[in-house]
Amino acid sequence: MSKFPRIEKLAEKLVESGRDAYIAQTSVSLGYLAGFPEDAHERFMALAIHSSGDYRLICPALSAAQASRGGLENIRPWRDGEDPIEHFRELANDWNFRTAIIAVDDHLPAKMILEMQHAVPNALFKPGGELLAQLTGVKDDAELAAMHAAGKLADEVFDFVVTQLKPGITEVQFEKIIRTAFSDRGATPTFCIVCFGPGSAEPHHLNGATALKADDHVLLDFGCEFQGYNSDITRTLSVGPASDRQKLIYEVVYRAHTAAVAAAKVGAVPAEIDSAARTVIENA
Repeated sequence: MSKFPRIEKLAEKLVESGRDAYIAQTSVSLGYLAGFPEDAHERFMALAIHSSGDYRLICPALSAAQASRGGLENIRPWRDGEDPIEHFRELANDWNFRTAIIAVDDHLPAKMILEMQHAVPNALFKPGGELLAQLTGVKDDAELAAMHAAGKLADEVFDFVVTQLKPGITEVQFEKIIRTAFSDRGATPTFCIVCFGPGSAEPHHLNGATALKADDHVLLDFGCEFQGYNSDITRTLSVGPASDRQKLIYEVVYRAHTAAVAAAKVGAVPAEIDSAARTVIENA
């Protein structure tokens, strides 16, 4: 069996779609395909995958050792002051890519793709996210287990932090409690939104110095990363007895949620599920 079966599967997708190669650059793509979730930041890095199944990693020299430890073998490192595009030109010559059709990560930086286009002006670069999504959309047993574990960790953290929710604590202080709770359980906190009172009306609220009051609505939206997979949960609470209006708003959102779950059947398209929830809210 290949050391990187996902690279081989992507190569098969390239053949099926008439593409000659794929350029993976994001840490998510690199992690999924080769177990190398490196972020090159402003530096040029590309995992080039040929439709034959061959691969080559062009990366900053400071990342080469980590890539090698992960099992990657065909590595072309470059140092600051050197031009990484020379490695890409070499790749284009070796793989005869002068007129190739090359799929790339959907979020590949514009600077990087412009440099590659300049190096091989007759090649055709196309978005490749859909090809990769055909692989990532099907989870194996290990992936499912990691997803369930990440979700369970989020539930455990919620159950714990609720006991720490007391009037007078600020949003920033409570965020720290949540992040620490994830770290203590071996997970990496990825984001944490804490909304007290009026802030609960803002889905992407920025945590601040607002202190919790006895009659506040609280909205918590947080998640973690565990073994490369993520959780994301949102929970609404009332500190003390909820007012009639708070109960009404909660009930409307809950009914919208229930309607969306009911609409999420095999064959349904996302717009139908979205509409099922929105219709409940609009009618209210």
